[in-house]
Amino acid sequence: MTDFDEREISALENVFSDAKVLLGDFHRNQAWERWTKRKDNSMGRASDIIKYLHQLANAPDPESFDTALQKFVDSDVWQGNVQLQQYCQRVWFPHKKRCAKAYRSGKFEVIAGTNNGLESSHCTFKKFFLHGETNFNLSNMLRSLIKDFFPSRYRTYVEKNRLYSGKFRNYSEDVPPYLRSRPKNFIKHCLESLELSKSIERSQVESKGDGIFFINGGTK
Repeated sequence: MTDFDEREISALENVFSDAKVLLGDFHRNQAWERWTKRKDNSMGRASDIIKYLHQLANAPDPESFDTALQKFVDSDVWQGNVQLQQYCQRVWFPHKKRCAKAYRSGKFEVIAGTNNGLESSHCTFKKFFLHGETNFNLSNMLRSLIKDFFPSRYRTYVEKNRLYSGKFRNYSEDVPPYLRSRPKNFIKHCLESLELSKSIERSQVESKGDGIFFINGGTK
């Protein structure tokens, strides 16, 4: 897994010919956010562009991806923005099998689903455990990971579990029992999603099999 660096991708594929190089979700989303923030790129339609791009990225299978793509290119967002067309056709569409969920499976989907938390841990390790040094050899870096970084992160993990435990604090009756003793951000996300789900009609839910469901329309 890598960020979007074509030179790095090319080097990896040349050296490891049987490897499948994926683009991490975090770096992909970050690139989209940065590009659409420029008004001359997004033409004031940043949120709409991001919505269409995420529909492509999260389509559960190739058929759904093609449907989402057709919907995107037929939209006024696409039709009225030549820069958007060039950006997607030059940068992202050629790499759809690296960055879209429809073309991943099993362990590849888990590996590619990096997030800001992982990036934050990476920065913490470099800043506070490697102290900004760039000349560490592999042995020294592994020693720091095993003896310092991992134990420190585990202690933090245990402490946060203690703080989020129902034995440490009383939960509101609005929080269902199955969401208690879990991270605050996770609980908030689930409660917001449960509230949004109330507006979804049965006719909007389409089963894709294997426990996968596609929501047509809805707020999110």
